[in-house]
Amino acid sequence: MLKNSLKKLEHLIWQKSESVDSTTATFYFFEPFPSGLDKAERHKWCELKKETKAPFPSAYCHSQLIETGLCMWFSKEPLHGLPETSCCNALEDGVHFVKSSEYLYKQTWKGSVLINCASFSNSENYFGDIEHKALRLEQSWCTHRDIKELLDKPKTYFVLMSIVFLSVFAYHFFLVTSVYIQAQFVENRNTKLNDEIGPILNAQDQANTKFRFVEHIQNWRNQKTVFAHSIGLVFTALKDTQDINILDIVWQTNTIELVFYSAEVDVSRVVEQLQEQIEFERVNIRPHSLAQTWVIEVGIK
Repeated sequence: MLKNSLKKLEHLIWQKSESVDSTTATFYFFEPFPSGLDKAERHKWCELKKETKAPFPSAYCHSQLIETGLCMWFSKEPLHGLPETSCCNALEDGVHFVKSSEYLYKQTWKGSVLINCASFSNSENYFGDIEHKALRLEQSWCTHRDIKELLDKPKTYFVLMSIVFLSVFAYHFFLVTSVYIQAQFVENRNTKLNDEIGPILNAQDQANTKFRFVEHIQNWRNQKTVFAHSIGLVFTALKDTQDINILDIVWQTNTIELVFYSAEVDVSRVVEQLQEQIEFERVNIRPHSLAQTWVIEVGIK
């Protein structure tokens, strides 16, 4: 799965198309890395192995470094692509007999690494009746990947992290900008609506104000009419009182409060006459703080 993904990604970036050479005879060698060999020394070590392992002078070599060592394919003629045994599927540990379109292979595998590979022509019928497997080229076990080499570099991680950071920053910048533009649009729309419906609202407020004013006038007229009739009833009750002097009259919430001075007043008679009036729901008379001064308080129904 990962190898196929890397293969597709590499083809997308570098536009590389890998061809497989299944006709050129090759000699395969695998050399594991010596213990203690630094990565900086691997290049010289690999070049030395290519020279010492070449089976004949002027041999053509296709090599590939893997995690555990160096894989080498030597041929007398130039290869027209990758050796087919470098592109085949890895097999289980042990010895396997494999057949391709042109060659027979006796392969030894260990840890998904091809350790030995002897090749024979199909025409020799070397295997005889020995059961063999078909060479499958679905998932290469030893193909060089430029993308993998690129990912192994420290700079690549820095570039990837930079890309991720810039992507997140760009996303948040776009988000903030979008919110700001929407807020500006809403604000402009509200301003336009206020300009359009502002006169209508003002006219409605003025109409409501005038309506309340008319309503207050009507209430005032009703209240004044009740007041005039009610104060007349209070004066009727006081008409027989001698030497009376009205000091103050208060009219509030259907209540009349009258303050008067009189040296001679029949309090019980005044209260009795006021209580006989059906317009009043309560009657009260009390002395004032001033001498010979009284306060009449009546509540109107």
